[in-house]
Amino acid sequence: MKREKIMLGILAITLVFAMAFVSCDDSPNVDPSLNGTWISSPGYGYTFNNANWEALVGGSPGVKGTYTTSDDQITMTVTHHYLYLDQGAGWFSRNDMIAAGTPESQIDQLFFSFIYTYAISGDTLTMTSSNGVSTYTRN
Repeated sequence: MKREKIMLGILAITLVFAMAFVSCDDSPNVDPSLNGTWISSPGYGYTFNNANWEALVGGSPGVKGTYTTSDDQITMTVTHHYLYLDQGAGWFSRNDMIAAGTPESQIDQLFFSFIYTYAISGDTLTMTSSNGVSTYTRN
């Protein structure tokens, strides 16, 4: 009987730890109010979708990546560039670029993170960095 109580106690402790780990949320911290397409001028803007972003440049795909938010800051990390190469157009990651022979010295200039302070007021998104202020309208 004593052995059964000990085993039951061990089982209970194991279940508590298991529930603690299962209930952990590993999803990135993102502001859901950013979700959608934001345009600064025709053909230029961002689409945000639950921790993923894509930039529209001149009406064409440009770069895309991941993002997190904290308070009024958004950290955006470039993970892919849309390129037009001899073998066709498409999204290219850091590893794709290295495999294609891009010099290592250029890789860090292409794949990086940047931080903006942002604010949303109605359908207007304002993003501020050391380079200035950009304003976008929800599409």
